[in-house]
Amino acid sequence: MAILEVKGISKTYGNEDTIFEALNDISFNVEKGEFLVILGNSGCGKSTLLSVLGGLDTVNDGEVIISGYNITTNFFNNITSFRRKNIGYIQQSFNLIDTLSVEKNIRLPIILDNKKVDESYFKKIIKFLDIENIIYRYPKDIKSGEKQRVCLARALIKKPLIIIADEPTGSLDKENSDNIMKLLRLANMLLGQTIILATHNEKIALVASRTIKMVDGKIESDIKKI
Repeated sequence: MAILEVKGISKTYGNEDTIFEALNDISFNVEKGEFLVILGNSGCGKSTLLSVLGGLDTVNDGEVIISGYNITTNFFNNITSFRRKNIGYIQQSFNLIDTLSVEKNIRLPIILDNKKVDESYFKKIIKFLDIENIIYRYPKDIKSGEKQRVCLARALIKKPLIIIADEPTGSLDKENSDNIMKLLRLANMLLGQTIILATHNEKIALVASRTIKMVDGKIESDIKKI
């Protein structure tokens, strides 16, 4: 059964004189445990697509359904709560809170949902990501590669239905970029985490189990590895 169903979504910006079609009749499903890369050059619509899939933006037409929940029709009705509980985000800009320690940044999604952190899983995640020695430090005191590991830990801690990663290696050097991609692949393989990642880098797409290539707001190809 598909954990994500995307049904004919279209998204436009502007008015009649200067209309821009960011997404044009996009449809696909994602199965639980897939590692999907959305590949394409800047301006192809991949970041807009991820914003829609993550419940951060609306569409003009079509539907997005995550684990049976229609986030399109419910966008203005409790979407924030659904998003916080079920979708993990990793972005190029990190978006860590400087006044909170690494540990508190990781725990924050659970705290905001008024839930209790699974301590054994917390320990498993920080060990898995090799950040045990920095959890009491602050974002300003750690390196970029470490910051992205913290972002991955923050996404994983709530055991989301889907992790959405928008150019997660864009601010990293090659070594840290390779390490983050290896960790994402391991999270997919060992933890069964469903991941949807957008990138312009064809080499990064090689780690995925499936690649959708976008051009001008449309799907040009959809290839699954055997």
